[in-house]
Amino acid sequence: MEMPWKSPTDQVQLRVFFSKDVGTVGGLTVQDLDFGEISTLSWNFLATKFDGILGMGWKSISVKNYDTVFDKIQAQKLCDPSFSFYMTNKPGQVGSELIFGGVDSQYYTGDMTYHNLTSESYWLIKGDKFSYNNVSHGNNDLKLIIDSGTSAIVGDTALFADLMTAIPQAMDCTKLADGTYPYHFHY
Repeated sequence: MEMPWKSPTDQVQLRVFFSKDVGTVGGLTVQDLDFGEISTLSWNFLATKFDGILGMGWKSISVKNYDTVFDKIQAQKLCDPSFSFYMTNKPGQVGSELIFGGVDSQYYTGDMTYHNLTSESYWLIKGDKFSYNNVSHGNNDLKLIIDSGTSAIVGDTALFADLMTAIPQAMDCTKLADGTYPYHFHY
């Protein structure tokens, strides 16, 4: 059955039908994998250069409350209950990686720092402050979401006002009438 779906922020709108199959992810073969197949895309995907989205969030925020890919991996005891990302630092550069079952020591030096989660909804941790261009933001009271799937910066207007003016913008989004493009793909 096909159904419309909107992201919690309404930034992504899709028409999706759900399937179940065996999938191979990061070298792991996962049985009974639930996934959505997209038949209509929203403007956000117009210029994307990827084949899909693999959500690494918690079941509590998954569409239809399905077990996540990582839930399935853990239930089937396919690897250690951890994952990590290595992200290249240039757009379009080959080499970014999702690593199941730990970390790859070739991608970092020094000691690993761990943070307790404050919620199993998003990868939410407590933060003290951060800096950009030698300007410090925060006062030991931040809640930070670690999200590999977005480039959005969301936060309290008072805290982020100076930061947002300092970050170079590729597009002036205030020129968009309602924040969307009038394009949709149909397959």
